[in-house]
Amino acid sequence: MLQSGHTYTANEMNEFIGGKHQGGIRYSGDFPDLQRMGVVIGGGAEAIYADRVGEHAVFYYGEGQEGDQKLSSGNRALVWAHFHSIPVHVFLNQGKNRYEYIGAHQVEAVRATVAEDRSGRDRGAFLFRLVPDNREA
Repeated sequence: MLQSGHTYTANEMNEFIGGKHQGGIRYSGDFPDLQRMGVVIGGGAEAIYADRVGEHAVFYYGEGQEGDQKLSSGNRALVWAHFHSIPVHVFLNQGKNRYEYIGAHQVEAVRATVAEDRSGRDRGAFLFRLVPDNREA
């Protein structure tokens, strides 16, 4: 089991989550039987997003770097997690192959918004609000 505040390698993080092993949204299982989910905040392609960790919530933009984001893949998995109360494990990118685990969260809300894409153009995007999940770590 992961411990909040500890740093893990990509392999350790991926072994815990299972399934999809790249990108900011990771999950194992398939609909409707998602097994485990995680998100990575910061670094790499995710740097185009204004993700942030606040005192009481994490604000996470969906996946998709150009054009309007779609309700598919990881975005669909996070919406599914919202409606089915599936914990989402949050990691902070701390540099090459280092990910700090900040704990299990619940998707409290999802909303459509406007954000710049990789080319600097406005596009439709998903913004997820994740709050700490006190049910499990």
